[in-house]
Amino acid sequence: MPKKDNITPTSIVVAALLIALSQKPSSGRDVDVKSATLRKSGLSEAIEKIPSAYSLGSKEIKTLALVESNANVNARRDEPNVIYLANRIKRSHIPKKDLAAAHGAYQVLGLHAHERGLPLSDLYDPNSSTELAASLWAKCKEYRCKSKRGTSRSCLRKAAVCYNAGLGGKDRGSAARYADKYLQRFDDEDFE
Repeated sequence: MPKKDNITPTSIVVAALLIALSQKPSSGRDVDVKSATLRKSGLSEAIEKIPSAYSLGSKEIKTLALVESNANVNARRDEPNVIYLANRIKRSHIPKKDLAAAHGAYQVLGLHAHERGLPLSDLYDPNSSTELAASLWAKCKEYRCKSKRGTSRSCLRKAAVCYNAGLGGKDRGSAARYADKYLQRFDDEDFE
C-alpha cells in the first residue's frame, strides 16, 4: 500500500519560501540592494553633498555610478583603446598600464588623475572620485549643452556621450549605446 504524504501548513510555508528564494528579485528589491550598496561604500553621502557644488543634481551622478560600475568603488577595467594616450606621457607617478585603465565607481581613467596630479588611490575613494566625476560631468555638460544646469534628455545624452567618449566624442557606436543606457537608467531608477 502506498504511503500518503503528510502536507502540513509548515511544509507549505517552507515550500513557498524555497520558491520565493529561487526567483529573481523584483525591481523593488533590486533598488533596495543598490541603495544599500551605495550606503555601504560611502558613495551615498558623497553623492548627496558633492554634485550641488557643480550645479548638478545628485540623480545625475548616482546614475553615472550605477551605469559605470554598479556603484562598485573597487571596480577596475583596462582600456586598451587609450594606451596610445598613456604612451605619450613621458613622466608620471602612475604606471602607464594604470593610466590607460578606468578606476573606481565612476570608471575614471588614470589619465585624469595624472592630469590633476592626484594619486590613483583617489579614484577609489568615494569622496575624491565623486568630486572628480562631478567635475568631469559638469565640464561635459558645459561644453556640450552650454550650461551645467540643463537636465533635458538632449543635454543628458550629450553629456553621457562626452563622459564616455571625451569632449570631441561622437554620438555613435559604443558612445551612443552608453548614452542610451545612461538615459534608460536615469529614467527607470527610483532613487528616493
